[in-house]
Amino acid sequence: MIDFLRGRLVDEDAEGIVLEVGGMGFRLRTPRPLGLPRGSEVLLYTHLLFRERDVELYGFSTPEERRLFLLLLGVGGVGPRSALSALASFPPSELAWAIVREDRDLLRRIPGIGEKLAARLILELRDRLRKELGDELSAAASEGAAFREVLEALYALGFRPEEVYPHVRVAIAEAGEELDANALLRRVLRLLSRRERSAEGAGDVGRGG
Repeated sequence: MIDFLRGRLVDEDAEGIVLEVGGMGFRLRTPRPLGLPRGSEVLLYTHLLFRERDVELYGFSTPEERRLFLLLLGVGGVGPRSALSALASFPPSELAWAIVREDRDLLRRIPGIGEKLAARLILELRDRLRKELGDELSAAASEGAAFREVLEALYALGFRPEEVYPHVRVAIAEAGEELDANALLRRVLRLLSRRERSAEGAGDVGRGG
């Protein structure tokens, strides 16, 4: 069993990365791009999955992310692609919290997760996650109402979960005790606006060069 790999990032695409470890190149599937320069040192917690016609190695940023991946795979109808899609859409703690609070609407936003599969995730994982993540879920609950209200407003504006979740987390961290939904929404929209201006500026530089 390969528990983790530490090595140099050689290549990255939509499916995962190539990691050089001791002169060997390991291909790992990851939930999302690492967003690191080529040549960066990377540590990933791994899971080796034997399939009928293939053997695949999966890499995760934290042990918690790997643990949730394995829990998702244990649910009937959830394959590796759907499990990775779920982890790409939401941070592990938020995905677990959505399952515990039986938030089917949020779970159905994950590509490949429909009504029946969302219900199955809740049925099979709710109690287990509640026991395993008690303290973390209690902290998430303190943000719950404002957090969900802001997300719903952003979804209504056409944003995808993976686009806005990091920015909502940043806005909450900046707000501290200020958990008013309207204030959080304004903060997130400012963050998104700055991101778009940065992307446009980078495009202008590229075109100018």
